[in-house]
Amino acid sequence: MSEWRTQPLSDVAKVIDSLHKTPTYEDHGFPMVRVTDIQGGYLDVSNTFKVSKVTYEEFAKKHRPKHGDLVFSRVGTYGSVSFVKNDTPFCLGQNTVFIIPKSNPYFLFYFLNSPYAHHQITSFATGSTQKTISLASIKSINVFTPSPEEQENIASVLSCLDRKIENLRKQNETLEAIAQTLFKHWFIDFEFPNADGNPYKSSGGEMELSELGKIPAGWRVVRMEEIADRIAMGPFGSRITTDNFVDSGVPVIRGGNLVNGFNEKDFVYLTEEKSDTLKSSNAFPEDIIFTHRGTLGQVGFIPTNSKCPRYVVSQSQMLLGVNKSIASPRLVYRFFCSKIGLNAILANKNTTGVPSIGRPTTTLKSIQIALPENRIMYQFDALIKATDFKKETNDRQIKTLTKTRDVLLPKLMSGKLRINP
Repeated sequence: MSEWRTQPLSDVAKVIDSLHKTPTYEDHGFPMVRVTDIQGGYLDVSNTFKVSKVTYEEFAKKHRPKHGDLVFSRVGTYGSVSFVKNDTPFCLGQNTVFIIPKSNPYFLFYFLNSPYAHHQITSFATGSTQKTISLASIKSINVFTPSPEEQENIASVLSCLDRKIENLRKQNETLEAIAQTLFKHWFIDFEFPNADGNPYKSSGGEMELSELGKIPAGWRVVRMEEIADRIAMGPFGSRITTDNFVDSGVPVIRGGNLVNGFNEKDFVYLTEEKSDTLKSSNAFPEDIIFTHRGTLGQVGFIPTNSKCPRYVVSQSQMLLGVNKSIASPRLVYRFFCSKIGLNAILANKNTTGVPSIGRPTTTLKSIQIALPENRIMYQFDALIKATDFKKETNDRQIKTLTKTRDVLLPKLMSGKLRINP
């Protein structure tokens, strides 16, 4: 590493601060990237808050982002860095900065995500209640830089892994969108295949009046409590505290594990013995998990081939175990992912203080769903099971590729591992 140079970030990139003011948000308009939108990897602006054209012009006056720029968070989850992968117009909200590399943007992105940069960033952070890092400190981060050729080699290896990870994630998003589209087509529009393989409703299929409106003849309306093996909340706070957490064991499902469905990241763990004392809050593969306090609307499905044989839901979550002899858990899960299902679970929400669902298990038990005849239900289940298994395979590949990248990153950034062109 003797031939590597050490330079302050301000020598290898231009650092541009955001405006220090809060805008008025709109239902539609230009994306505004805030601290919460900077989560590492490629920047995703699809779910950002929106601002008007006038506000966008004001906030984008200092810099209009382009492919290869980096965005960096200064407050809260300070030090997070995301890569701008296209030229989609957006502006930065407060407590964020643009970092505009003067040379290889991928190399600088990976360096700022390395342990060497994180150690410096952590040492620069100040504040007792909410940590922050100043613009001057960001500019003073020491960047280790090899020759341009070696920067290119390092960036090529790591970005190749990230592209594969990104492609697999996009595949999973597409597969889930297909599953939701199929659910809507069959169980909301009632265009499932009839006995002749034609769309039921548009082919003149008979409809009957029910508590939920008109449904296909032969279908029945049931409450969740009629198709459930188990409906339960997580334990009260006094029964599970941070003192119970251990390094490994039975994972606890929290709100962070229900972002965009179920994910097996950043678990805390309980011992097997402690989990045994919380049996009513134990969750298993193919159970459906909901957040009833906090970020309402979160719903997750524990995969058939999940990482662990059992889990414990935290005090802000509740679970639904579907009786598979009566209904398909995958069908019920997609119901709760749909607008109709989400509206039903949120019908009794309370937004005073911490958002919550009033009488959560009672609310869940009373929700109604129209179930088809078994032929249709298990035909749907077979199709969605194939989709889910493909997603699970992709998730395993993502974990392997992510682990490989995370092992290589510090070695490449320290010069301990060299890439031959």
